Amino acid sequence: MNHRTSRIRSVVLTSLFVCVAVLSIVLLPNATDASTRAYEPSKGCFWRQANGVAHRYEIVTYYKDVTWNQADILASQRTFRGVRGYLATITNGSEDWCVRTAILNLSGLRWPDATGAWIGANSYAAVGVFRWTGGPEKGIVLKNSTFLWHTYHPDNNVAERCVGYMYRDGWVAGNNYPCDAVTTNPFFRDKMKRFVVEYAARGTVLN
Repeated sequence: MNHRTSRIRSVVLTSLFVCVAVLSIVLLPNATDASTRAYEPSKGCFWRQANGVAHRYEIVTYYKDVTWNQADILASQRTFRGVRGYLATITNGSEDWCVRTAILNLSGLRWPDATGAWIGANSYAAVGVFRWTGGPEKGIVLKNSTFLWHTYHPDNNVAERCVGYMYRDGWVAGNNYPCDAVTTNPFFRDKMKRFVVEYAARGTVLN
């Protein structure tokens, strides 16, 4: 069976999930947040948990390749409607599908193979055990049942301990990367400029 369709995703009926147009920006050096935020805030992936917490996402393209730690800091510096961001944590199958689809639409099927976008998970605490690092899910182990990895991934767990989405052969799925070497290894040149920011808040501020 083709790995792209081998997993059946269940939609949590107690959650509202809407996937519409891509919400993305390009972040330039020394630019203010206001000058880089040229998008319609109501567009993008949006969902609300049964407990009332709403989530929105932003795909950021930096002006150069960034390490996972750099992306984590940059994400934490972003705000949307007064809500502080963090590298996205993917804990719902529909959430995973929506963000992957947004990245695929943004790529226009023209990104070089292995182009990635950082998200908020790493295995710093224990090799091979990936945990979410921010937001309400901080510290929770990444579940393969709600996160689609590329075939044969994660792999090389000792050297590649940070997680991102990877574009390959017209498809987007999870991949583990070297956390720092992506900025020095020629293979990754111009491929690790992106990261996914998530905003979460109760009430209607993110509606």
